[in-house]
Formats: sequence, structure tokens, C-alpha cells
Amino acid sequence: MCDQSSQRKFFDPEFCPLLKGLSGDDRRKRMAEDPIIRECIKAIEGANDISRETAKLAAAYERQRARRRLAGHVATEAR
Repeated sequence: MCDQSSQRKFFDPEFCPLLKGLSGDDRRKRMAEDPIIRECIKAIEGANDISRETAKLAAAYERQRARRRLAGHVATEAR
């Protein structure tokens, strides 16, 4: 989960496995039109109760985000 629990969580499309590799316009369109992605955004931002499938997507998002944060931290320490 997000390590910044005191701050409001927000959805970053960079970490969403369903939006990976899409252009900015395609991401925005999918975020607006795809019900699965919309539910995932709500789940990450804490806006509603979620289904098991949405929970899995949100967990995958959080794992991806943690990996990138860790990779950035390791790269910073190597300097």
C-alpha cells in the first residue's frame, strides 16, 4: 500500500498495468471510459468499496509503484 498514509492517495497512470504502453490521449480515454480502470482509480483514492477483481488490480498498481520507488531509491544511493 501507499507509504504516505497521512496524505491523500492519488492515481498515477504510470503505475497502472492496464495503461502501460499507451499514449497520453489513449490513457485519458481509457481512464474516462473503461469501467474497470475507473473502479480501480476509486479504490486507490479510497472513494468506494471494491470488488475482488478491482482489489487485485489496485494491488498490482501498488506493487508496480513500490518497485519503481525502490528502484529510484537504490539508484540514488549508488551515486
